[in-house]
Amino acid sequence: MKQSLKVLAKVIAIICGCLCLLAALAFLLVMNLFKASPSDIRNGNETLKQIFISLDLPPEKVESDGYYQYEGGGLNFYVTFSDEVVNSHPVLKESPKLTKNRLKVYVLQTRDISYYKVGDNLFNRGLIQFLGEEGEKYFQEKGKKFNPNYSLLFWNNQESFKK
Repeated sequence: MKQSLKVLAKVIAIICGCLCLLAALAFLLVMNLFKASPSDIRNGNETLKQIFISLDLPPEKVESDGYYQYEGGGLNFYVTFSDEVVNSHPVLKESPKLTKNRLKVYVLQTRDISYYKVGDNLFNRGLIQFLGEEGEKYFQEKGKKFNPNYSLLFWNNQESFKK
């Protein structure tokens, strides 16, 4: 009787150990599902760096933690600027996503990084709406038709930016 209890205890211990190991492996697998590939991070860093350089906002550093958010699935990039750059550009200085010279840029996928997405993360949405309304009023006062396509905020890529 004692020996059969020992065997039963060993079998239960082995089963519990296997289940714990399986749970640990499942956890590691799930954690790696939310991690971006090094090439995605590298491409995103380079794309953001080029966009900010073309906007005359040269960053000191562009980085990402490499983990997709659990809700929404987006990836955060952090763009660090010098004090001189931040102080010389009022749009950057007043950005709601700027903390200690680091701008947080959220993108769903690295291939979605564009001037429009950068503007989405850089500008204060309430301010944009206010400026749009004021711009429309200004054009109406001057007797001209307002066209939002001429706004920098609506340009999606560098080609249309150059036009």
